[in-house]
Amino acid sequence: MRKTEQLDKGFELCGAFIVLMFMTAPLMTAVNSISNNELMPLFPITMQFVLGGAAIALALGRLLWFLALPPQVPYQVGRGKNAITVTPVTKKQRAKNFVKENAAFLGFAGFLLLALVSTLLNNIPDETTILGFPFRREGIYTYSIYVFLFFTAASIKNQSYKKFLILTFAVVSGVIALLSVAAGAVNPGVPIPDRAFYGVYAERAVFGNSNHYGYYLAVAILVFAALIANGKWNINKLGRDLILHVVYVIGFALATFSLMYCDALGAFVAVAAGLVLLIVMKCITEKKFYFQALIPAVIFAAISLLFAQFAGSALVQQLTTQLPGDVTMIATNDPNAWMAGSWRWRLWTITGEQIKLRPLLGWGVEGYMPALKAATLDLQSGGIERTHNEYLQYAGFFGIPAALLYIAATVSVYVRGLKYRASLSYWEITALAGAFGYLVNAVFGISIFYTAPIFFVMLGLGVSRRDAN
Repeated sequence: MRKTEQLDKGFELCGAFIVLMFMTAPLMTAVNSISNNELMPLFPITMQFVLGGAAIALALGRLLWFLALPPQVPYQVGRGKNAITVTPVTKKQRAKNFVKENAAFLGFAGFLLLALVSTLLNNIPDETTILGFPFRREGIYTYSIYVFLFFTAASIKNQSYKKFLILTFAVVSGVIALLSVAAGAVNPGVPIPDRAFYGVYAERAVFGNSNHYGYYLAVAILVFAALIANGKWNINKLGRDLILHVVYVIGFALATFSLMYCDALGAFVAVAAGLVLLIVMKCITEKKFYFQALIPAVIFAAISLLFAQFAGSALVQQLTTQLPGDVTMIATNDPNAWMAGSWRWRLWTITGEQIKLRPLLGWGVEGYMPALKAATLDLQSGGIERTHNEYLQYAGFFGIPAALLYIAATVSVYVRGLKYRASLSYWEITALAGAFGYLVNAVFGISIFYTAPIFFVMLGLGVSRRDAN
């Protein structure tokens, strides 16, 4: 048993190292890009594919070790009127408990299996199918990395590892945000994708598009918000906790400033929704109005209003005016409804038509892209390649059942968190807050190799394994 525990700890340590590399990849990419004066170098793609392979090998190794262990007969404890009863759990009960406790793992495994089947049936295996197109790098191997990254992160039980990984992400995202804000100070008034910094673009040293940086910021801002809202504030004593919270507030402000520069409405909506949810959840768990949860929301609102007033940011106006107007156009079947969400409604409609043609197994990786491009040539030169809604994207690629399994697996993580809320740790709550930002933003965005891994890692770190049977 001692050897088993030692091996488990070894697996966990290796998993934490792999997750750490993904957490620090944006900073390594920024340093590499700035030093080599080039955009989107091969370095981060190669590194992530190699680390992804390590995550897959590690998860499979853990599975084989689990299957090799001798079976144990679990028992359940009951309380009668006069005594405590201990009875063996039947195979049927064991199977039921296993499904309940591992719903997310089974859901993502089913999603990946259907993705593999869909891709093999619809595509000839080649470099594009396996590794993806050069820009997005999302082939079936990439989607496998995403799922196994979740498995790897979710298998980490050690709270010290979770703390270190989440704080590392906070530091990295804060440094990237600082670079972005510094670049904005050098060349004020220039749209952020064109804002030069040391000969390259500040965000594009890591992200190829300001919206993609918005996906990352939606996670980062809500991680900082959860760190601020859930921690202990002691304004009467200048201690480590208070200093840390000041640092969290600075990181939160820098990331929010970067989001304003990016002008990414989807990420802005995701953060706003996440901050509201954070306030509601804290009030429920504390059983009173929890003023501390208001701190990030107040800071976010203040920075947003300042940018709207003095920097010409239209995000607040878009959220309060354009978004409701777009919803009204769609609801009333207005002739101009196709323009809603910067053409997204048209993209979603076209994708829906493609899904209807192959609802069960979809078109495979990027399979319906030619149809989408052909139907959007009037919107953009060469057409638009992605749906800009990850849930529809997965349904189009791999079929409706695969998309439903993906959604069910994701939701089950939050249901599990609610079930075990009494034992859910500070760091698990923080990880779930960050993942929630990505999930909301996914309604308006696309998956891509350098942002999706952060979501799967955060979702995995938010899984509490301590109460599993």
